[in-house]
Amino acid sequence: MDGPPDAKDLQPFVLSNIQASNPDVRAVRKAWLKVVRMGKEFGKRNILAKEPYTQWVKERVEEIQLPYILKAPALPKTPEPEPILLEDMEKLVTKVKELEVENADLRIQMNRVILENQNLKEERKGKAQELEDSNKRARLLEDQKDDLDHILLGSTSVIRTRKEELKKAEYRICELGRLLDKSLMDKKEIKLDFEAQIRDLREALKKCEEKLSREILQKEEAERNCHHLRYQLEEATRRFAVLESQEDFATLVTSAEIQPGMTYVLQVSTTDEVNTTNFSIKTDNATTRHNVDNHENWKRVLETALPITNLFSAKDWYNSMKTVEAIKDANKRGALHFAAFEGQTEICKYLLEDLKLEIDSRDDDGETALIHAARQGHITTLPAIFSSP
Repeated sequence: MDGPPDAKDLQPFVLSNIQASNPDVRAVRKAWLKVVRMGKEFGKRNILAKEPYTQWVKERVEEIQLPYILKAPALPKTPEPEPILLEDMEKLVTKVKELEVENADLRIQMNRVILENQNLKEERKGKAQELEDSNKRARLLEDQKDDLDHILLGSTSVIRTRKEELKKAEYRICELGRLLDKSLMDKKEIKLDFEAQIRDLREALKKCEEKLSREILQKEEAERNCHHLRYQLEEATRRFAVLESQEDFATLVTSAEIQPGMTYVLQVSTTDEVNTTNFSIKTDNATTRHNVDNHENWKRVLETALPITNLFSAKDWYNSMKTVEAIKDANKRGALHFAAFEGQTEICKYLLEDLKLEIDSRDDDGETALIHAARQGHITTLPAIFSSP
């Protein structure tokens, strides 16, 4: 800054376009950015300006009317009076009046500007107050946010703890679920094993029952065969005895001198110790008794004088002989079993009513008789047994 700048740098120019993309606008902005104000004076920092440059700056400021502080002289200069013509006087008066009018207008404009400035100041104060209030609210919200952050931090730790506990509970539930599934599977397997064992036991029981039924049938068949063989043996013995008894009876009648009008009575007495049959011939004065063998004369007794003569008229002799032999041997209960098995209803009634056989349909003998009658399908025999005392 030794002297004034070059004239080419001070040439005026016109900006037809003030867009930011215009290079002249950028140059002007760049030039104004280099102007540095030191206090109330303009100039660059740390640069010494010499007197020629300073004088040029002052003249340039007066020329373009920029604010620049001029140092007033120590003693003011007294202006020298200059003669003024009357015409110039009138012009000056007119100029003064115009300037006064202009000054009044400027004062009015200044008052308006001052009023607008006051309004702007009030608006600025209001906005400043609003800004302060908003800052207070922001600070309050910031404090609340800090408090909420602390609360959320504590809540986060609590939630994290609860999540860990929840995970442990879920893991425990899964473990219990697996244990439950395992126990259910074990229970199902045990149930299947028990069912299989029950089926096996039932099958074994069924087989045993079938085997027992077959054995019972075989036993009954063997008993029937045994009774049949025994009957055949006894029948052969009986026939042989009948032949002998016919000879004895003829001899007895001849020796007793039987007369017409006599009554022949054969009495059977049965006890637990002795079984005998008394054959007597009744006359007008006396009765002659003779002991006759039971087995030899039993058939003849059933066919002649005793009340049970007609019991076997419609039955086979073999089936009836078992009952007759049981009665003869004082085995009334066995006779009842035989009669029930063969369906001999009249014999059952004879045993229960005439011979006074006392049984109950619920005891062993009555139950056996009922089972025999029911198994053989002898329906008419059942009421005779049921109606017993």
